[in-house]
Amino acid sequence: VTVTDDRSQGAEQQQPAPRPMPTQQKAYAFTKAQFIQDWTDLILTGLSDELSRRNFGSSARAQLYRWGKEAFADGLREGGVDGEMDDFDLKQVQDWLSDQSGYVTDFADTVYKQGLSAAQVSQRAEMWANKSLDEMYTAGLVSADKNGMYQWTLGNTEKHCPTCLQLSGQRHRLKEWYDRNLLPRSSKLDCGGWQCDCQLRRSAGGAVGRFKRFDPSQARDDEGQWSE
Repeated sequence: VTVTDDRSQGAEQQQPAPRPMPTQQKAYAFTKAQFIQDWTDLILTGLSDELSRRNFGSSARAQLYRWGKEAFADGLREGGVDGEMDDFDLKQVQDWLSDQSGYVTDFADTVYKQGLSAAQVSQRAEMWANKSLDEMYTAGLVSADKNGMYQWTLGNTEKHCPTCLQLSGQRHRLKEWYDRNLLPRSSKLDCGGWQCDCQLRRSAGGAVGRFKRFDPSQARDDEGQWSE
């Protein structure tokens, strides 16, 4: 999930002009790049049989804890909290790690039983960063800035799924986006979030749009739009 800060932009602007990446976003970009590199190295070690399947799983969980904790801290700092993680924050990281454990087991099966091509190694490493590590960054940001107003902004992909198109321009408190799991790269999106490049930008102004129209579990009309 990519979240940016547009507090200096006017509330009426729907597409803010590009700005240099804030320092804390650069910090998370570095954390994410380091995770992808370490995860790639781990996969290659497993594929070359230099590491047992059991040790692969242990190493993967250790990396997730290390970088997940760092991503959470990056989110806290981006939200304005520059200090130690409290007990609640640490519990969130531990709960997230527990949720990831089953995925690690399945992934180890893929590495040791099916194998991966060079291209797939790179794709899987980025996928883990986008679908898992981003979750921790966003959780940290929510912990620090849950009441901040954030607006959905479309990314640079050539095509956008119906969910992203309809959420574009909506503005709500970050905790409301988070509680509904309506976030860039979320599995709740029509696109599944795998290639999503959308962002939530912090912006001035009141709420815009209604969430109840954008719940994928609700029925849709003949044009594929969620019902009122």
